[in-house]
This record gives sequence, C-alpha cells and structure tokens, in this order.
Amino acid sequence: MILAVILFAVGCNKENDQLVPQEHIKNIDLSYASSIFIGPNVVDTENRKRLYKVTNENEIDTVTYTNNFDETFIPQWLPTDLHQINNDLLYLGFQGVENYILDNRNGNTTPMQSAPPISGKFFFCEQFIPTSAGVIYLGNDSKLYSIVTSENSIVEVPISTAHDGAITGFAADPRGNILYSASVDNFVEIHLQTANSSKKIDTVNKVGFTVLWNGLNENELFYYKPVDNDNETNVQLVDTDQQTSRNYGDNRFVLSCGLSKIMTFENKVMGIGCNEIYELVNTEESEEVLITSLRDFNIINNQTTEKSKDKMVIAGINTTGNPLLLKIDPVDYSSQHIMQFEGITVYDIASNDLGESIFWGTSQHNGKTAVGHLHNDGTYTIIEQNIDGTIDGIGKMN
Repeated sequence: MILAVILFAVGCNKENDQLVPQEHIKNIDLSYASSIFIGPNVVDTENRKRLYKVTNENEIDTVTYTNNFDETFIPQWLPTDLHQINNDLLYLGFQGVENYILDNRNGNTTPMQSAPPISGKFFFCEQFIPTSAGVIYLGNDSKLYSIVTSENSIVEVPISTAHDGAITGFAADPRGNILYSASVDNFVEIHLQTANSSKKIDTVNKVGFTVLWNGLNENELFYYKPVDNDNETNVQLVDTDQQTSRNYGDNRFVLSCGLSKIMTFENKVMGIGCNEIYELVNTEESEEVLITSLRDFNIINNQTTEKSKDKMVIAGINTTGNPLLLKIDPVDYSSQHIMQFEGITVYDIASNDLGESIFWGTSQHNGKTAVGHLHNDGTYTIIEQNIDGTIDGIGKMN
C-alpha cells in the first residue's frame, strides 16, 4: 500500500513537471521610448543584434525584458522582425521561433499562437487592415488571420477560407468582408469572403502582378489583373454587398511591377508602383485611376514610401544619383523637400498617427547606417549615423 502511494505521488510529480509554463517574454521596458528598432550592437562590444529604444531625449538604449515569471532575463533567441500593426501594436519576431504582439503603450507582449505575418517587403497590398472584425493580416503560412483586441486581451483568430495555404494577397472593407487572391494550379483566383458566404469573382492567368486594394466606400474593394499579351487593362471594382464585379472607369494601363505601398487618405486611395503614383478617384463626377510619375518630383528610383498623417513621405534616388527624401500632399501634389544634400539613402520609414516618424538609411560617403526621426513639420533629427550593419525593423510610438 505504501509503495502504491509513492508510485502515485511520483507519477503526479512527473505529470506536473510537464505542465511547467515555458519561459517567454511578458513585458519589454519601453519607458520614455519614442521609437524602437532592431539593429547591430551600438552600446558595447558584444556582437549580436538587439532591440533598442530611442528615448524622448534622442538617446539609444537597450531594452529590458521581463519573463512570465516576473524575472528580468535575456531571451534565448535574437530579435529579427519588427513591423507596425497600427498606432498601438507592433509585431516582434525572434528568429522565426518566437513571435509576439507588442503593445507599445505599456510594453506588454502577447505570444502569438498563429503564424506570423508575411514580410511586407514583397507584399503587394496592405500588410495589416483594420476592420470591425479585427486587424486582418496574411500569415507566412498563406492563411488569413484577425487580431482581435479587448480591454484585457489580444488574440489571433484564424479566418477559414476555401484556399487556406494558397492565399497570395488580400484586401478588406471596414466590415471585415475580404477579397483575396489564391494560387490554384496555373491560375490566380479572386474570391470574395463575407461572414456568410464565399464566391469566386475571377480567374487570372499567372502572367504578372495581381494587386488588390481597399476602396473609399465601405462596400467597395478593387483589384488589378494582368493579361497574357501585356496589353493595358482596367481595374475591377467589387461590390461586397451585391457580390458583383465590373470595370472601374475607362482608363486602362499596365501595372508591370505591382504596388509596393497602398495608402488610404480621407478622400482617396493611393499606391506606389513602377516609380509612379496611382490614385484611385471615386466621386460622383469621375471614376478613374490617375497616374503621376515620380520623375515629376525628380525621383527615378523609389526606395520606400510611408503614409505620415495626411501626407506621403517618399524616399528615392534623384536624376543625378543622389538620395532624396520629400513629403507630398495628396490633395494638390505639392511637395516639401526634407533631405536632398545629406547623402543618406533612406530604406524604411515608420510613422504614428501624429505624423512623427523614425527612419533608417545608409550614408553615401562612408556606408555607415543612420537612424533618425522625421517630424510632422518637415524637419528631421539624426540620432546616430555611424552604425556598422543594417537595421532589421523599426517602430514609432506616440
């Protein structure tokens, strides 16, 4: 009898040992931080990538991690991915092993239970789309998910479709209706997914970039489909209420390199592709897509574009081979030069709702990496300009 009790106790202990929570990040100290970034070592001699915060005094400091046992610790994996989800949330990845949603208001982290988002660098639609059903994103497993937030929790909810594992892009209206593209054999299929139904809208040959983007009205989504002979073609409008599609406007064009950035402003939707600005015009008087070359702003090679409050911030190379950074007003296309003689090629920009931004780039003079802040009034501050190595991700906080 005594032996049985001992064996039972040992068995219970082994079972309880398996239930010990795995260590993970619970909080990241973002006190006094205005921005964060992942970069090479800038504080000591240890050669490893780190997550840094830029303080309100424009000083760079390493962050402190707290685990789920409320202990200060150093994570096992290195930070490798950082993307802005919205004004309050960021995605933070550690070598593809651990992934978190970071609340920049308090530094609390939520371990992701679903696939992390696909990299936005080669993603020809908006990476995170806010809807009444949550913030929708495409995972790196080619499935759709929604990030749903409440006062006390952040969770990812899988969105089941008929093409899980084959989705290549998406757009969503404010009510959560989704237009997605999926790779099916030698074709790209366009499907409309609503809360109650799923319908195939179109089938497109795999001959170029099929681009989907949001409209101005809550029941409208759009897509561009290439054709075999590389002829000009129309944009298609999808009515999510009627579940129908039609040609949008009369102008036809070739979108040969997709859209690298899609931005929604108060009265228009704009995208950047092929060193051109594509403006979706949808008024009672007109339906068309206006195309403006970045050469009109002396840019021949666009590096990155970001929406900054009510302006576009565009970085590129000008006609003399020098880097250029400017703001463009989407209302009248007036421009404001921010940097044109500093010799810094800007590769990435992240902004908050106030129009304040963090950027990083490299110097033409010595190849060093620079990190700085862009301000809503068009001025800038260089925080550090002698970093060896590149930056892997940036995020801007209020």
